[in-house]
Amino acid sequence: MAARRKLTASGAALATLAGSLTIVAISAGTASAGCQPEGDDLKPKYVAGAAKKSKIKTGLASAAVQGPGQARYHDTKSAATTVQGSAEARAEVGKWIAKAEVKAGVKLTKKWSHTEEWEYVLYIDRGKTQRIRMWHLAKKQTITKYIWDVAKCSKTKVKWKHTMVTPMKGNSNNVWLRENA
Repeated sequence: MAARRKLTASGAALATLAGSLTIVAISAGTASAGCQPEGDDLKPKYVAGAAKKSKIKTGLASAAVQGPGQARYHDTKSAATTVQGSAEARAEVGKWIAKAEVKAGVKLTKKWSHTEEWEYVLYIDRGKTQRIRMWHLAKKQTITKYIWDVAKCSKTKVKWKHTMVTPMKGNSNNVWLRENA
C-alpha cells in the first residue's frame, strides 16, 4: 500500500508540473529572419581553385601531310580563343576572372585574338598523316560560386561549380603542335 501511495503522489506531482508548463513554438520563418544577408553578403562569392597548365585550340592549322615530310603553315590571319567551360560560368566571367588570375599567378583574359603573319614548320614522321595547329596557352581551374545560405547564416551555399579553361593574356603564349588528320 505504501508503494501505491508513493506512486500516486508522484503521479499527482507530475500532473501538476505538466499543467504549469508553457510551451513556446518558434516558426522556422521567425528563426531565420534574424539571419538575412546585408551589404556584401548579398553579392555572390567566387573562389578559384588551383591552376593547371592547359591550352585552347585556335583556328589556325596547316593542310594534312602524309609523312615523311614537313607540315607548313604560312599565312596572315587572326588567331582567336575564348574562355572554355560551362555557359553558366562563361556568362559571369567578368565577376570571377580576377580571382582566377590571382590564383593562377598570370594575367588571364575572357578572349584573346591576334592578327599576324604566322609561319611554322614541323616534321611529320613516316606512316603518319598529320597537320600542325596553333594552340594558345591557358589555365584550367575549378571556379565555385557561393551564395548566402539562410539556414547556416553564412555564404556557404554552392550555386555552381565548373571547371574552366581561361586563355592567358599576351601574343607570345602560343604553341604549334602536331595533330592527326
